[in-house]
Amino acid sequence: MGGADTSPSRPLSGGSMSGKKRKHCKNGHELTPENTLEQKHGRVCRTCNNEWYKKNHKKNRDKRNAESTSWYKAHPEQAKQNSRNTVRRNNGWTPEHAEEVLAEQENLCAICHKEFDGTPHADHEHTTPPKPRGMLCKTCNWGLGMFYDNPGLLREAADYLEKFQ
Repeated sequence: MGGADTSPSRPLSGGSMSGKKRKHCKNGHELTPENTLEQKHGRVCRTCNNEWYKKNHKKNRDKRNAESTSWYKAHPEQAKQNSRNTVRRNNGWTPEHAEEVLAEQENLCAICHKEFDGTPHADHEHTTPPKPRGMLCKTCNWGLGMFYDNPGLLREAADYLEKFQ
């Protein structure tokens, strides 16, 4: 007799045929906003996704590492740029903002005003979310870090140095 199979042994997919969103994944987990990932190909159960990841991540680690290593060796400059952009993005910078700040600083360190001898360091406030401050040379960036970005401590250090000049 034509038509769709509606027997109890075959669960409804909840796809476009029924016109409704599924309320459970194929393994029976409820698809709540907290347990749902929106991906390119549709909604995915976070619980099932995590289980799959745990099961398959170790199994495929060597293959993934080999592919990644191969790509990094074949594209060293792009890999370096990608890494730099990721670090900057995680610290509140965009590539456009970094270029704009470098132009404003005339490609000089914001503290010592020397020309960069390597990659400029994107300084940021250590807040959540991080806020960009300026581009620094490696030495000035490390110096701020060693003084815990504390202006009072930096003033004390300057006073100490001046006492012996």
